[in-house]
Order: sequence, then structure tokens, then C-alpha cells
Amino acid sequence: MTEQEFQKKADKIKQGDNSPLKWVFEQCGDYCIRYLRSKTNCQAADAYDILVDAVMNFRDKVLSGKLTYITDIRYYMTSTCWRMWLKRYKKRKGELERRSDVQRYYYDSRYSEEEYDTMVQAENAEAQMAEKKQSIDATMEALKTLGEKCEKILKMFYLEKKSMVDIAQIMQFSNANVAKTSKSRCYKKWRAAIKL
Repeated sequence: MTEQEFQKKADKIKQGDNSPLKWVFEQCGDYCIRYLRSKTNCQAADAYDILVDAVMNFRDKVLSGKLTYITDIRYYMTSTCWRMWLKRYKKRKGELERRSDVQRYYYDSRYSEEEYDTMVQAENAEAQMAEKKQSIDATMEALKTLGEKCEKILKMFYLEKKSMVDIAQIMQFSNANVAKTSKSRCYKKWRAAIKL
């Protein structure tokens, strides 16, 4: 983006026209969301919220005159989203640590150390089981979206532990290499569906 192009967009924003913000969103939105999802553990809704905050931050900086020129809008927005995610992560981490301290104080006053450790272990195991179940459910739901052929191939390979030769015979492929290629394509589609 040239300095003149940036100035035109900045002038429009200062006049109350939001079309440049829509342009920023269209240019950077998908990329920023994919970047956050691939580099962090945030969900799609959280990544979208961060993107909206980043666009509003961009607008505020233009209005205040703190931002006068950008050569690469995608890089600027991605780095802004990354910083915003880090800030949220640190805040959430601090809240969890404070909550843990409060729980520790509460349990210390009511239970012995041994009882507390047993309770915490049980709570952690329960949380881990719930997280694991959610992950398995998401994985199986994604598998159902692939179509009957891919679902069957992946189930045979991963759940039933069938060889490529067996899969080729069952699916009536010409040889094991065709089965392997089909499994690979289906697996890539499955991974993409899980990340949605």
C-alpha cells in the first residue's frame, strides 16, 4: 500500500466512512484468524473477536493520529492480533493462578494437605476426561462430514488397523498404492475439518 492510498483510507475513516475498515477486514480477516488458530490454542470465535478488536484498534489509532502510514496492512493486523491474543492469554493465566490461590487457601483452611491433593487430582482428572471426550467428539463429527468413502477408509485404517492391501481389496481399488493415496487425501480433509 502506498502512502497516498493509506492517506485516502485514513481520510475516509476520519470523515466517518467505515468502508476502509471493511476493506481491512476483507484483506486480513481470514489470514489473521488462520494465523491465530494455527499458532495458539484459541477457538475460531475467540480469534474472530480478537480480529474485530484489532480492526477497532486500527481505526482508533488512525483517528488519534498515532498511525500515519503502513506499508503492509496484513503484517500490521496479524501482529496486532498476536499481541492482543498474548495480552488476553496473560490475563486469563493470571486469573487462573489467582483462582488457584483462593482455592488453595479455602481448602487449606478446611482440609488436610492429603485430602486437598486427592480432591485436586480428582478435579484435574475429571477436567481432563471432559476435555478428551470433547476432542474425541469433535474428531468423530469431523469424520462424518467427509463422505462415506473417506469415513470408511479412515475407520478401516485407524480403528480396525487394516493394511493398505486389505483396504484396496475391500474398496475395490486397483492396488495398495491407490488405497494409500486415497487414505492420505481423506486424512488431509479430515484434519482440515477438525480445525474448523
